[in-house]
Amino acid sequence: MLYLLTSNDDRKTSSRNTMWTLRTQHPCIIYVNFRSEQHVRNGGSHVWLDSAAWTLQTNMTSATSSGIPNGPYTGPVFSKRFAAGAINLPGSDNWEGTYFVFIELLATASLASSIAAQTPPTRSVEQPSPPASSPETSSDSSSPNTTIAGVARVEA
Repeated sequence: MLYLLTSNDDRKTSSRNTMWTLRTQHPCIIYVNFRSEQHVRNGGSHVWLDSAAWTLQTNMTSATSSGIPNGPYTGPVFSKRFAAGAINLPGSDNWEGTYFVFIELLATASLASSIAAQTPPTRSVEQPSPPASSPETSSDSSSPNTTIAGVARVEA
């Protein structure tokens, strides 16, 4: 499961407007985690959740945030399955903040190929120990980073 880091300043986006557009290359399930039941009702999110057939996940535990001014917060989690492509997420229109977004990529042959193509082969490198009299200041800049690119992109 992936967490989508978003700007809390977007909390002012009307629930009638798109707050974020995700563009995915793979089918996925999007989970939106609200801060409280009141967070869903006060900003009008219940309207788009109902009209777009989002499912309340009663078996999932909410993320807990320590937010100001009324935290800690825990609230309901809703989910919806999407095909690859553009996914519009409406605003929450709530001064207490935006909802949290989690993405579950669904296993497909193309996802497995994408990950395999971007994961460097495992290698073992022996690093010499630094001399006892000098601090360790070197770094291995040739070490590859494993990045799963091209899975999803967010547009505000």
